[in-house]
Amino acid sequence: MSTLRRIPFALALIAAIGVVALTTSGPGFTSRPDEVAHWGFALHDLWTGRFWSIVTAAFFMHRPYLFPVTAVFVLASAGVHEWRSGTRRALGVFWVGDIASTLLLALLLVLPLHMSGTDIGATLAHADDVGMSGGGFACLGAWMIGLRGRWRWAAIGAVVAFLAVDLFSPSDMEADLLHMVAFPLGMALDRGARRWFPRQE
Repeated sequence: MSTLRRIPFALALIAAIGVVALTTSGPGFTSRPDEVAHWGFALHDLWTGRFWSIVTAAFFMHRPYLFPVTAVFVLASAGVHEWRSGTRRALGVFWVGDIASTLLLALLLVLPLHMSGTDIGATLAHADDVGMSGGGFACLGAWMIGLRGRWRWAAIGAVVAFLAVDLFSPSDMEADLLHMVAFPLGMALDRGARRWFPRQE
């Protein structure tokens, strides 16, 4: 079986993200605010009934011009996990990891800040976010925990070091925290997925 035939989910995800980027981008191949507001996810969507946005948000990007970088990340995360463990396990880890990490961050961090009445809480509660990085980091954790010996801890250590440095860099802290939740969550999810789908496809 060829490599491409073993990663249909990863390839389909890349294609879907690419189509969305081409059809919804604004000038300069950047995301249009109205599209992000409609399809992205924020805490306020939970009480306005827009639950589906937690899924659709994964197909959008804040910077569509970085699509090649996103495609490489999909291959390195969901693609490698799918190639190693099969499509069903990759599907499960990606979507459960993406949705669960997003909800955990929203309920355990953003909600308390919002309820405290702070400005940052109000901002985060209505800041629509997009991207597949939650599911991607979950898949990274899933396939890295399956490595053997020193390779496992070297790979995990490299990702943890990257996340720690990124957390203190001038970037999107909410996204950085999401990645820190999704990565170990993926490790835990893969253990459960092995019970349901023990054989590689």
